[in-house]
Amino acid sequence: MMLLPKTIGPLTLLRKLGSGGVAESYEGVLNGPEKKRVCVRRVLPYILADKARLTSVEARVRDLMGANHPFLLPVLDWVEVDEDRFIIEEWTDRIDLEKVLAYARKNDRPLPENVFLNLAAQICNGLEALHGRPGRGTGAENILHLGLRPGACWVDSEGQVALGSFALLRSPLALPNGGDGPVPMRFEYLSPEQTHSAQKLTPASDVFTLGALLYELFTLKPLFKSGSKDQTVQQLRRAEVTSQLLKVKERMPGLDKVLFRALSVNPRHRYQRAFVLREDLRGLMAGYSFSTISRDSALYLSPLFSAENQTTPQSLGSGPPAGSEAGFTESATRIDADPASTAAFAALALQERAQAAQRTEGAGGKNEWAAETNTELKSLPPLTEQPMVPILDQDSEEISLIPEEVEAQIDVVEDSLDADLSLQAVFPPGGAESTLGFVSSPQVPVASPSEDLSGPRRTSAADAAPPAPASGSPAAANTAFEAMVDYE
Repeated sequence: MMLLPKTIGPLTLLRKLGSGGVAESYEGVLNGPEKKRVCVRRVLPYILADKARLTSVEARVRDLMGANHPFLLPVLDWVEVDEDRFIIEEWTDRIDLEKVLAYARKNDRPLPENVFLNLAAQICNGLEALHGRPGRGTGAENILHLGLRPGACWVDSEGQVALGSFALLRSPLALPNGGDGPVPMRFEYLSPEQTHSAQKLTPASDVFTLGALLYELFTLKPLFKSGSKDQTVQQLRRAEVTSQLLKVKERMPGLDKVLFRALSVNPRHRYQRAFVLREDLRGLMAGYSFSTISRDSALYLSPLFSAENQTTPQSLGSGPPAGSEAGFTESATRIDADPASTAAFAALALQERAQAAQRTEGAGGKNEWAAETNTELKSLPPLTEQPMVPILDQDSEEISLIPEEVEAQIDVVEDSLDADLSLQAVFPPGGAESTLGFVSSPQVPVASPSEDLSGPRRTSAADAAPPAPASGSPAAANTAFEAMVDYE
């Protein structure tokens, strides 16, 4: 047993915080004039004795050292002192979502819908900050989190989120004895691929875990936790979530569709990147108020911060202030520099729709729309008198008309993603209704069987397209469509 405090090289360890499968954590300070407070993770002896594992852990840490962003808690250094290895991370006074969930369960206080959506969008931003960067140590195309769970998401008193507690190995199942040991492992937050040693891990693996995390944050119930490790692993590999998502649909229609796609057992059927999932969440955000989101978040979280004053966290430290621009240098990373922009986006969308409705009404059109309640949008404004482009959906073998402007935007997105977008038209009975807030388009009859529909996923059908229906007719009713990213 190590006697504390103890000075080791450039560090002084003050007290032990906890232990994991790869390292044990300490509160410490750097031995400089500033006495900077840090979190120190000391690599366990059995890892040090396995040169292959130690090399893998070091490469992983060097990956994380290159990922600096306001939505991430920084990994500062890899320190070698004699035979010991230490990972230096900044300290935080935030609390993790594990404590938020415990408080919510104890007091039967689910997160308000707008607070939940704001937290969820920021978690997506944090994942995208990782996924948008290559690994400097491992050479990986994308840096993955691999340990996303409530205890890895840190929130301040105003609801600003940063991700930390990054996993140092691909899975706790890769540990000796399959992760069984004196330190309990959290198997319920793995992806199906992490339960197979030979399957490739991609950003979609983190997206699966994100889906499970968001389900728990919304319902206060873990999605895959079972009585034993083996039972939990089997549940993950099956990923049967349909019945659980019915309750999600009752409270927030549309969120069930987002989670269902994120939790697909096949990685190819999931969101391939977190920013795509975030954009679907933003469609849901348009039905809620975010003008006072900082106040709403602070009001919900205030009992936690006032009660602890502050209980010491178990892992990573805080990075730059969540609203700062520090480290935001890569324009290719598809995230927002300011987490408050999620609220601004929803507010702007509502303003633009209201202005469009007023312009159409002033021209004598019948383009009224309103929110029947504060939780669900009804009747998005019809797309009238816009140039329409016929598009073939190879999945449904249907031809749909979409606005020419939307077609141009889709082409830009496809070029940036190097992927095809498959458009699926949805036509609810009794008129148009959009749950996710996407643009709508009227349906066109399916092409005849004799026509050759082979070729690229999206094929121009301008010659076979019928004329656009007249404005105001039933055929011109507004209908929602969903953009599905299919990576070949």
